Amino acid sequence: MDATIGFININQNWRVQHLTMLSVVIMPINVLAGIGGMSEFSMMTRAIPWPIAYACFLIGAGLIGWATLALARSMERHGRGSTAKMPCSRTRS
Repeated sequence: MDATIGFININQNWRVQHLTMLSVVIMPINVLAGIGGMSEFSMMTRAIPWPIAYACFLIGAGLIGWATLALARSMERHGRGSTAKMPCSRTRS
């Protein structure tokens, strides 16, 4: 029973880690959308035709998402992320 609970715990931690990574990647894109607004007649894109404005937004959002993912993976690889392994404390029996 302990092995089953441990296996479930490992799987749950893996899924939560992936959901956290997804939310970290999407958060800057949401900030960009909030600042720019979702209207093609907003103040930032008034002088730009809307097809060009939306294309630029999609390209920028993709680049920001990719850069955030690359930075998060780099930090995780170098042990600076929240998933860095902590040394275990040993108890004497």
